[in-house]
Amino acid sequence: MSDVVPFLSAIAAHAAPTSFTSTLPVAQVPVGTSPWSPQPPSPPPPPVVPVPDIDVEAITSEAREAGRREGLAETDVLRARLVALCEQLETKRAAVIADTVAVVAETAATVVEAFVGATDQKLLFAPVVSQWLAAARGPATVCVHPSDVAAMTETIGAAPLTIVGDASIARGDVVIRGAAFEVEHRWDEHFRALRHGIAAALATGA
Repeated sequence: MSDVVPFLSAIAAHAAPTSFTSTLPVAQVPVGTSPWSPQPPSPPPPPVVPVPDIDVEAITSEAREAGRREGLAETDVLRARLVALCEQLETKRAAVIADTVAVVAETAATVVEAFVGATDQKLLFAPVVSQWLAAARGPATVCVHPSDVAAMTETIGAAPLTIVGDASIARGDVVIRGAAFEVEHRWDEHFRALRHGIAAALATGA
């Protein structure tokens, strides 16, 4: 009769000895903390840095003064530019006005000259003769261009004036010579004075 071996003993004889914990699964879990667990020491507080005193009023005053200086400097630059622009504008304006005045004066004088040239000479001579007769009572010599002798003869009528044709005198001009004084009426001088007068009046009005 063979030997009978108990079942558990047979298993124990053939299996390697193992611990109970080695058979359990291993899981990675974070380390937990508990308010009752020992706590690490607290870090020391940061050093206290003293805060310097800030003079807000002084800083504000300095900033205001700096802004004022900057504003004044910018204003000076803008003022200088404005003055320069005004001077340029005035120069151009004066040039335009001068040219315009010259053209207007010349045009006006030319119109008057054309009117005088187309007017009956008797009407032009009459004021000159009347002025002479009002200022001087006595005989005198009236010198006119030879082409104006007939018109002057009709103008003086019975006045004590002697008419002389003088080719050196421009047509329309009159020279009256008496014992006391002499009167000259020359249209070129009147037209020149008219141009200057018109130009001066326009320049003053501008």
